[in-house]
Amino acid sequence: MYETHVDVEIRLAQLNDRLSRLLNREAYSLACGGSRAIRDSLWVWGVVGGKDVGKTTLIRALSGRDTGDTKPRADEGTSRPVAYLHASDTDALTARLAPLDGIEIEMNADAPSAMRGLVLIDLPDFDSTFDRHFQQVRRVAALLDGVIWLTTPKKVGDRRSIDEIHRVLKDCGNFVYVVNKMDWVLANADGTVETDFRRITEALNRQVASCHPRDADGRAFAVAVRYSSVDAVLDAIAGRRELSDRNALEKADPSLVVAARRVMESFDRLRRTLTSPPTREAAAANKRANLRHQSAAQARGLLVHYRTADTLNRLNDALSPDAIAEVVERALPDHYCSRVLRSMNDDRRLFAEWSTALFRGRIAHWPLLGIVAWPLTLL
Repeated sequence: MYETHVDVEIRLAQLNDRLSRLLNREAYSLACGGSRAIRDSLWVWGVVGGKDVGKTTLIRALSGRDTGDTKPRADEGTSRPVAYLHASDTDALTARLAPLDGIEIEMNADAPSAMRGLVLIDLPDFDSTFDRHFQQVRRVAALLDGVIWLTTPKKVGDRRSIDEIHRVLKDCGNFVYVVNKMDWVLANADGTVETDFRRITEALNRQVASCHPRDADGRAFAVAVRYSSVDAVLDAIAGRRELSDRNALEKADPSLVVAARRVMESFDRLRRTLTSPPTREAAAANKRANLRHQSAAQARGLLVHYRTADTLNRLNDALSPDAIAEVVERALPDHYCSRVLRSMNDDRRLFAEWSTALFRGRIAHWPLLGIVAWPLTLL
């Protein structure tokens, strides 16, 4: 089955090369290698997001590890892709990622057996000031089966985030959008907790709908991945509000308990979505959907990069009857055409005179010819 998609990728590469040479423009950067995904039975999620949104913490929480004390870091953040997988899947993942020349990928092959066949890749921060991080995200994204876009309440709706989502987007069935650090919203609510919670979730749903207008339901999650229980969330909020404990917090604002439960329920739903690998048949169908989406996106990218619509419009304008008439008029003005016609007429008259003289000379030597062809002597 994958040969068809390989053919498409080859044809896109050939078209890219021909357009580059024909139009004398720099070649478009194609996302190559996506067809490799359907050669294996893995399901590979990539966690994409900016710095300090909690990508590593999310992966640790999904795999049942201790999330620990994850304070914001002052360094460059995630500097290279890190894959979390079961040891038995290492060879298959290495083969999948073979086209990524020059990108070192760290393998953490100690995932539990329940995650066999499932891979989570922590990608570099796409909004980093280090350009190599940004380029790594784009190249690795072409080989993923699904994308987990992770953000925070402060970054929901960020224009650059939206643009990058569309760049790495997979088929709508293989994409989830997660807002982390919802405990911050609960701890810093200006009005009622419900109002601020709804404001964030509505902004999240709008952004998801802008990416998946036909299939937005079930794609959005509002979580606090650092915490493993409702009580842990409430304890953290109580500490930020300088209350003695969560019991005092519950008395001060009972709605916080409801909101904290919603956050943990959202994470439980996210965990079920991400840590249950699809069946072999479903995975194959989803991968084919990804490749169709990727091929169509690459074709659109070629059209935009080479401005083919503008080029075709200019060609149509140049080949219109009015344009051709204008070119002919500029190249062959009236005075030039008159001179050519006069010259042709003079040449014709001279040729006729020479022909008549020659013919009459022949008749003088062959009198019988004059009788047979006497009308020609009248010329």
